[in-house]
Amino acid sequence: MEGSSSGAAGQAGGTDLDIRVEHALGLFVLAPGNEGSRLGAARRAAILEALERQGRDPLVYCGLVRSAVAGAFLDDGDPRPKAEQEAGGERLPEVRAALGDIWRMDRHVKPVAALIDGPLGGTAAGFVQAMVHKVACEHYRLMPFGRGASFLDTLGLAHPLARAGVGMGRLLALTGRPVGRADAVGLGLATMAIDAGETATIEAALADADPIDPVLDARARPVGEGPLTRLTGMIEETLGAPSVGEGIARLRAVGGPLAGEAAAIAGEIEARGVIERSLVWRLVGEAASGDLRSALRLEYRVQAWCAAHGGRQAARTAEAERIAAEVLGSPAEGGELDLPDLNVAPAAIG
Repeated sequence: MEGSSSGAAGQAGGTDLDIRVEHALGLFVLAPGNEGSRLGAARRAAILEALERQGRDPLVYCGLVRSAVAGAFLDDGDPRPKAEQEAGGERLPEVRAALGDIWRMDRHVKPVAALIDGPLGGTAAGFVQAMVHKVACEHYRLMPFGRGASFLDTLGLAHPLARAGVGMGRLLALTGRPVGRADAVGLGLATMAIDAGETATIEAALADADPIDPVLDARARPVGEGPLTRLTGMIEETLGAPSVGEGIARLRAVGGPLAGEAAAIAGEIEARGVIERSLVWRLVGEAASGDLRSALRLEYRVQAWCAAHGGRQAARTAEAERIAAEVLGSPAEGGELDLPDLNVAPAAIG
């Protein structure tokens, strides 16, 4: 339920999500519930429904999402239960709904900021990346997917990772390497970093209808260069290759002080299934050349193919690359993903 401007709040549909309207601010406070820190369909629906109401309210200027607990945020990065993985096409309605929710989040009429003070992973990361401001707090940690999972278990991240650079996007999507806040800011995955203890000040200023951009900009702090950002040149030179086979060969050929790091990355990529790495390689590469809508449709093509051919593994790299080209270059089996024009765009209010 949604509280009034007096600050009253309640749980939205049993989702452990407090939604409040504090004067000019729509506030969303996440609390770990029965499913831990997972976002899930119920929380996504509650957030989007409240944002749509607030979008029609002229007294609400912006939205703010934060956790009630320091060190926790939203993490859908664990692998799906085996029963769900074996459901095949039965999961496609869930996939369509999640990708549609990410699209709706991107098209919301008023700016929304997420104060990320904990792990952010999996499809939850795709949803949050569609918000206007991704603020990296003290405990920020972006994880494309969790241990034992795959990038193919994640929705909505192909476009934001590709915007960090095609090579870097492929590195993150194929290895799942965690991203700290210095790298997140350096790679454009986070808008800025702030110090611990700024949350209450930001909340108060936004509730008083102060413009969101100056409020956040005034509290941004430098965080230096992260370990991944330092590798950008080598990563783009190698993983920017036209094929996964050539990318691995380029990594193996790196000499000098980065030779060990390049070899380790090559090993991590080679540990992935042949068809998985070919699909992810092409998906990130093509997502880099289009907008979010086209990237979400590409993701759906991959998911539809996986649902129809779940356990199939290509025996040779050449076959896998041919399959990936066909999957990404053809309409999804069973029909394309429908992402309607919502006639709404993110607005920099104030």
